Amino acid sequence: MFTSIFASGRTRAIRLAGSAAIITILATEAISVPAHAAVSAASPVPGLRSALARATNYQLDLSVSTGGGGTASATKGTIVAVHKGGAFQLYLHLTVTAAGQTQTVIATVTGSKVCIRVSAGGTYQCQVNASLARQLASVNSVSSFNSATTFTLLAQTKSVTINGSPRVCSAYALASSTRGARTQGTIYVLPATGQPCEFDATTRVTVSGQSVTATTTAVWSRFNDPSLTIPSI
Repeated sequence: MFTSIFASGRTRAIRLAGSAAIITILATEAISVPAHAAVSAASPVPGLRSALARATNYQLDLSVSTGGGGTASATKGTIVAVHKGGAFQLYLHLTVTAAGQTQTVIATVTGSKVCIRVSAGGTYQCQVNASLARQLASVNSVSSFNSATTFTLLAQTKSVTINGSPRVCSAYALASSTRGARTQGTIYVLPATGQPCEFDATTRVTVSGQSVTATTTAVWSRFNDPSLTIPSI
């Protein structure tokens, strides 16, 4: 989802990298069906939108690696989203390794208020920043799923552990090309409810004549779990 997080002077910000963002990939304006896809089927997007609209909470476990263009980075972390007061409150805990250095970033989003802490020994910097809050909240925005997108149902399934129990999830292949980024991946969903299980993708983008590749794995390891809450900061 996030390929880089940086601190500059007195400010701290999270840079959203579309090449590794689930939302950017699924919300792309034009997604075509890969030629190798096996069985044509209706898009899973309406089910995904409905499942997320009804969700009380979920936990998303992320792993993103990038390479090429003379740079490499690895991001691992967790996003917790809890529906309160008509909107999702978010908690992000990310560890980013790049250029031999590792940073831990913790962020919370409540309405338009964003609090961010860079490194374990740092202090939280809080501000009302509606623009940044919208960017972070778009991680779970149901509007990010484009109902016009076409997918292809694959013959394979995958067992994904959700709320501590294995669930058999259907697989849909997708391919996209937008803003210079080309993505191929698979999204897994529960066939009965449309609930997302896992998303795996590789994105290639050319920046200043150099090719950069981002590989993303995201697992919704908890979904509508009554024990899931936003950790206190």
